[in-house]
Amino acid sequence: MWREGAPFKEDDESITHHIIDKPSAGHMYLSREYVQPQWIYDCVNARIILPTEKYLVGRIPPPHLSPFVDNEAEGYVPDYAETIKRLQAAARNDVLPLPGVGKEDLEDPQNLLYAGVMSRTEEAEAARTKKKMAQLEKQYHDELKKEVTGSAVDDVAAAPVVEEGEGEESVPDAAQIAQDTADMPTLMMSRNKRKLYDAMKMGQKKKNESVERIKQRKKNLKADQ
Repeated sequence: MWREGAPFKEDDESITHHIIDKPSAGHMYLSREYVQPQWIYDCVNARIILPTEKYLVGRIPPPHLSPFVDNEAEGYVPDYAETIKRLQAAARNDVLPLPGVGKEDLEDPQNLLYAGVMSRTEEAEAARTKKKMAQLEKQYHDELKKEVTGSAVDDVAAAPVVEEGEGEESVPDAAQIAQDTADMPTLMMSRNKRKLYDAMKMGQKKKNESVERIKQRKKNLKADQ
């Protein structure tokens, strides 16, 4: 409620939040929280009800985050923006990495369960999703392997037999064989699929570079403080 011009009386017991911009000399109700006006704006911009701890009267509120600025595009994501992002994910029942939670924790849902990041129900759902994705990935690689093996068998059948000592070529380099095998699925793609594949790889590369750049800037800022 606002201190002036509110549609409720100040002693209304249904009030949970009391918005004022400076400490009040009047009566303070224990059943409500006294917060600064910025809490309202940040809640509206984040589209969730934010914790009031940082906005209590008498405290310096967190830096205001403009909803019109793309922090990742700008190359720097404020710490409080990361906090709000995690709160938004929690409100959607999503799971985002928390400070101290590494990649290995996200890959194993049980680690998140033990850390208290997700509930047992969410852990079970994440485990089912992980299992399904693993099955689909295995199926995809099995199909590629069949195509590659079939092509290799045809090539071997058509190749002439060379007796020992007749040829002067050296044994193929193992690293080159591995590279050729890795490139084979790409070479077997149609032109359109290959273009799409290359575009996906380029997009992922740019995304990774952007993330690393942002992390480095944050690291430099903390080092300068």
